[in-house]
Amino acid sequence: MNLPRSISSIARHLALLILGCLLVGDVPGHAGLIDFDSVPLGLVPEERLQIVSDGVKFTFTGPGLQIRDFDFDPFFSGRVLTTSGDRGPIVVSIESRRTANFLEIENLLDGRFGFEVDRIRGTAFDSRGGFLDTDEGSMRFLRLDGPGIAKVVFEQVASTGFVIDNLRFELSSVVAPEPSTFFSASAGLACFVALRVRGRGKPRSRGI
Repeated sequence: MNLPRSISSIARHLALLILGCLLVGDVPGHAGLIDFDSVPLGLVPEERLQIVSDGVKFTFTGPGLQIRDFDFDPFFSGRVLTTSGDRGPIVVSIESRRTANFLEIENLLDGRFGFEVDRIRGTAFDSRGGFLDTDEGSMRFLRLDGPGIAKVVFEQVASTGFVIDNLRFELSSVVAPEPSTFFSASAGLACFVALRVRGRGKPRSRGI
């Protein structure tokens, strides 16, 4: 391995390494869809539902979490995710180092059936709990944008209640390094380079 011979050259190499790592983050991946038609009807054990999609585990939690039949033939027939009394909240967590670039749910009771309109608020957070995005309304599709979404909380607005269906998402295709891991690795590399440079500066002993 040919190491740089000058301190300035070493500094440039380290700077490029740090910049490259900082630029690696969430980039467009492929979209996915989770519906609840294959989930058994009734209360979800321990109020915790886990579904694996595209190799990533999604966890849904909420008070009295349950799967219900939602049948408004001929307009719609299928299963939906809801809570006790439809009051929410429903929390969606991505159990992975990958995150979502966006996450969207379908609000079935947006007025299309003519007798009820649910109003939903969604709030997205990153893996450290930092705020990313929020939106609310009675629109058919409620979308939250990242990148970096690790958790979303869905809540009712004005006591309307709500059910959700068809969770659409786009997962990041590149995993950003954890900050602690990155800086530890950078410090280790810097020490290694410094020791090698110091070693090169020492005169070699010659045998008699």
